Amino acid sequence: MSYIPLQQEDNPYLGLRGIRLLFSFEQILRTQLQAILLASESGPVGVMIPMVSSLETVRRVRSILNEEIALLGWASAPNLSLGIMVETPSAVVMIEELLQEVDFVSIGTNDLTQYTLAADRGNPDVDCYYDEFHPAVIRSIAKVISSSKEKQIRNGVCGELAGNVLALPFFMGLGVDELSANPVVLAELKYAMRQIDSRDAQVLVDEILKLTSSKDIRARLHAFLHERGLLR
Repeated sequence: MSYIPLQQEDNPYLGLRGIRLLFSFEQILRTQLQAILLASESGPVGVMIPMVSSLETVRRVRSILNEEIALLGWASAPNLSLGIMVETPSAVVMIEELLQEVDFVSIGTNDLTQYTLAADRGNPDVDCYYDEFHPAVIRSIAKVISSSKEKQIRNGVCGELAGNVLALPFFMGLGVDELSANPVVLAELKYAMRQIDSRDAQVLVDEILKLTSSKDIRARLHAFLHERGLLR
């Protein structure tokens, strides 16, 4: 964004990203929220906060949002829901408390993987350490989905893993509400989904969460799909 005077950062992935950037340029955040609020007059809309690492972040956005609602002369914004993108380990650890503050959650698997494993997904020198099927990533996803379902909070998954058919039975077994995937893979995902019994997928999840290596997790998922004629 050429209109924002950003400084050069040694490690931008740990710098001004997501909501941190918008807090530094609050008027941009307010302008965006104003536009979304006006759009909500035509139907339901959602505001999803990226790069959340604390409860204070969500509460600050909520406070700014309430200020903008008041400036419009409204008592409330019934068509607007507030959610978070879960993509930091701290958000996973604090998920129980975060869920009390929001209407929905979405797991960003790309950033969650790189922050959990301390492996820059854009750095070829550490490419071998970046693995979305790592047990720590898989268990983090399971924790967030399980907690959200307990509290009846709408959940979703996005990122490359959401469009990977190998992970589909895992997501189905967890009971993920929504997957955000590249349109190119939608037909494959829909076909596979119709062939998988959710009860079998639930049993699979219990097995997956006991495994301690990404190699074993991949192998078990591959075997599950192969048994159903979905992978060669």
